[in-house]
Amino acid sequence: MDERSRTRRTFRRGVAAGALAVALAAGASGLAASQGQPKDAKALGEYFFGPNMARAEVVMVVRGVVRDYRIDQGRLLAARPDGLELLERDGTRQVVPVSPAAQVTVHGRSASVADLVRGMTVITIRDGNQPADTVRALGFGKPGKPGKP
Repeated sequence: MDERSRTRRTFRRGVAAGALAVALAAGASGLAASQGQPKDAKALGEYFFGPNMARAEVVMVVRGVVRDYRIDQGRLLAARPDGLELLERDGTRQVVPVSPAAQVTVHGRSASVADLVRGMTVITIRDGNQPADTVRALGFGKPGKPGKP
């Protein structure tokens, strides 16, 4: 297994742990008390990284190396030469640079940036300030308000 595959697998495992840390911090400050706290790691991941997420930052230490992942989710406004322009759930417009070697999927199938269509819900994952190496397009309409972006 190559380093990139190990890093992705470790990232996926760490998402649940990161969500747990966020949940504990939110619970301690009373921010999420009125929402009903999820009770297990899977529910935490779904709660914090589900359709209501606008963006997240997950900091992990993998084999002694600090990794700072940025996850953005929003409706695609445009696929531009400098990246994907997303309208995030909170109304923020974010241009996410995309690596030429990024793994792009549309509805779970391998695709390219050229296959992305305005209005699709897109999730990007990038390491720090690097271009996104993962782009997932899920469909149309959510997150955000129904209708055209």
